[in-house]
Amino acid sequence: MRIIFSAFILILLSVSTTLSQNTFKWPEDEATAKEKVALYTDALKGKKYLEATEPLQWLLDNAPDLNPSIYINGIKIYEALEKAETDEAKKSEYQQTALQLYDDRIKYFNDEINVLNRKAFAAYKFYKRINQNIKSCTTCLKLRLKKAV
Repeated sequence: MRIIFSAFILILLSVSTTLSQNTFKWPEDEATAKEKVALYTDALKGKKYLEATEPLQWLLDNAPDLNPSIYINGIKIYEALEKAETDEAKKSEYQQTALQLYDDRIKYFNDEINVLNRKAFAAYKFYKRINQNIKSCTTCLKLRLKKAV
């Protein structure tokens, strides 16, 4: 009896683990998408953030519902570019792109409360030194709080 119960638990755990894993929703041009994933992830691992933007952008344009990882990694890429940038205009462009990726992640993969929480923290990091943009942060936080209630 104990063996049957243990086997049942083991099967149940393996099924739940399999179902909880994110799968890739490949577009019609699967070969190109796989190539772009390899290119941007290799560039990200090598900390060649600017190099990662072209294949990432292709994925965002042609396979926006591929997998949440393109948004998670895209945010990492643009936050790293923003941090290293000295030109204020370019810095602002990278900030806006990173924040837009949070919105796009919500659009394609939901998980709104979690993603809004992350977006609010990122916006605070970006805008804490600029008073005029704090309103944007507080709006995001208010939205997050409404969703949590």
